[in-house]
Amino acid sequence: MVFTKKSKSTEAHMRELKIIDKETNKAFQIFNFEHIETPTGNVMTIIYDNITIGKGNDFLISNQIGRVVGYLNVNFNIKNKQFVLNPEPVAEGL
Repeated sequence: MVFTKKSKSTEAHMRELKIIDKETNKAFQIFNFEHIETPTGNVMTIIYDNITIGKGNDFLISNQIGRVVGYLNVNFNIKNKQFVLNPEPVAEGL
């Protein structure tokens, strides 16, 4: 995870997420969150609990949308062997 903090801001946000191949120790895929309008990856702390593993290779990334918390969905496309990020945050607790 790569975080950034804008000047005069009190919070850091996840700028990008690097998925690393354990066998080669190289970046397999990189997600950039600069285009996501709501802050990503800072719901808990910048180093804890911002990614929730789901079924198979799917996972959620915390996002600061909604009254309580929100998330971005990431699903693994088996055919293309790539993760696919849905850029529309899902809000919980509206």
